[in-house]
Amino acid sequence: GNTSPLLKNINGSNFTTTDITKYKYNITQKINSIKDTYFNGFSTVLGKMSENQLELVSNIDKLNFVLTNTDGYQLNNGTNILLDLSATTEVDVSSKNPTPTNTYEEMVNDITKVGNDLQGFYDSIFGTNSDFINKTYDANYDFTILGEPYKSDKPFVRLMQACYAEIGNNPQKFVDDILGESLKSKPEWVKYVNKIVFGEEGTPEISLPLILGTEGYGSNVLVPEEPSVEGLKDIYQNVSIKSKNKLTKFKQKPEVSKFTSYIPFTEGKERIFNYVKVPKNLNNADKVGFFINLYKGANVGDNKTYNGKVTFN
Repeated sequence: GNTSPLLKNINGSNFTTTDITKYKYNITQKINSIKDTYFNGFSTVLGKMSENQLELVSNIDKLNFVLTNTDGYQLNNGTNILLDLSATTEVDVSSKNPTPTNTYEEMVNDITKVGNDLQGFYDSIFGTNSDFINKTYDANYDFTILGEPYKSDKPFVRLMQACYAEIGNNPQKFVDDILGESLKSKPEWVKYVNKIVFGEEGTPEISLPLILGTEGYGSNVLVPEEPSVEGLKDIYQNVSIKSKNKLTKFKQKPEVSKFTSYIPFTEGKERIFNYVKVPKNLNNADKVGFFINLYKGANVGDNKTYNGKVTFN
C-alpha cells in the first residue's frame, strides 16, 4: 500500500498512473542509493566498536591475571615464563580514600574505582531511573526517538531511519532526486513533493464579500481555514534539537561529565611489586592455560562470549 510519508494522499490525487509509477521508481532508487552509505557507515562503527570491545576484554583479562599475584611474558619461541608477584609497601603518595597498606590493595582500589564509575555511567544510560534511553531496542523497525503522533507510524519511522541525514542536510537535493527530471517540469508534482518535505504554511479563516451582481449580494462568504502542514525537514530538525538538548543535559550529570577528562588515578603511577620467576615444573596449570589465552588473540569462548566475557555479538 501507499503508506510511506512520501506517498501521502497520492491515491486521491489527479496524477497519472504513469507518473505515479515513475515517482515510486525514483523513491526506490533514492532509498537504494542511501542504503550503501547507511550500511557502510554502520559497518564501520560496528567494526570500531568490536575493536574497542576486544581491547577492553583483553585488558580486563590481563588485570584479572595480575590480581592472582601472577604476571609473565612470552619468549620469541613461544615459551611462557610466569612470575609470582608479591606486594610492597611503596604506595604512591596520591593513593587516598582509602589509603592502601600495600601496592596490591592500591591496584585493587584503582581497578574498583574504574569499575564502579563505568557501572554508574551504564546505569545513567540504561538504569531503571534513567530517562536518556526510555525504550528497549527491538528489530521491528519501530525503535525511534520520534514523539507522537509519528512514533506509532511504522512507515514514518522507517523512512526517518533511512533518510534522516539526507533530508536534514540537503532537502532540496532529496526533492530533486525523487522527482527526477521529468516530474520536476510539472508544477503540480513539485508542489506535492515540496509540501511533504518542506511543509506548507496555513491560512486563517477569512470572510470575503460577494462580487457585485451575484446572488446574495451584500452578504459575505467564508473561506475556511487551511491548517499548516509540517514537513519532514522540520519534523526531523525538531527531533535533532530535542535529541541534542537531551544529550547535553545527560553529559552534564556528575556521573557522566567526569568522563570528559577522566583521571581516576594519577597517570603513570608506578606500581611496585616484587617478583620471582616460577620454575617451569612448578607452574600452576590453570594459570598457564589462562596466560596462553591472553596471547591467542582469538576467542576461546562460545559464540556469545569472548574468553568467557559477554560480547555484543
